[in-house]
Amino acid sequence: MSNIFLCLIILLLIVRSQLRVKPLRRSLFTLPLLLLFYAIYLAAQAHVQPGEGISLALSALLGSGVGLFQGRLTRVYVDNSVWMMAGSWAGLAVWLLSIPLRFIVRYGFVELSGIDVVLTGAQAYVPFLFSIAGILLGKVLMLSLLYPEQMRAAAVGTFKHHRAR
Repeated sequence: MSNIFLCLIILLLIVRSQLRVKPLRRSLFTLPLLLLFYAIYLAAQAHVQPGEGISLALSALLGSGVGLFQGRLTRVYVDNSVWMMAGSWAGLAVWLLSIPLRFIVRYGFVELSGIDVVLTGAQAYVPFLFSIAGILLGKVLMLSLLYPEQMRAAAVGTFKHHRAR
């Protein structure tokens, strides 16, 4: 029963995070890269074999596709001269529907292919780091394509919107 309660709390925190309005910040770029580099580091430390490496790359690619779609559903606007972004219920639905995809890659592809897996036990979270990094990278890529000036300002740390006089 306590596991169900914990899962519900985590799910509510994720829902809140997905729907929360937040300013465009430099961390939109740095967080996914840090996650990806850390995931690669952990996979290298675990001596991942080529087959499992392919599944990790596939997780990141599928995550990028989900992130691109989420980025398309994210609204960017100005509030009190600050560029803001807001998630949507549709973006949350895309994220929730992507969870089975991650499990299919992690367990279906790997198991059906007979790939030897070293990322188990305490390291079983590493494939999900690849997926999350892919989602975040895809989202920032789509936002950069849709809102280049705003994302450039976020990348260099100038978040304010300057109105033409």
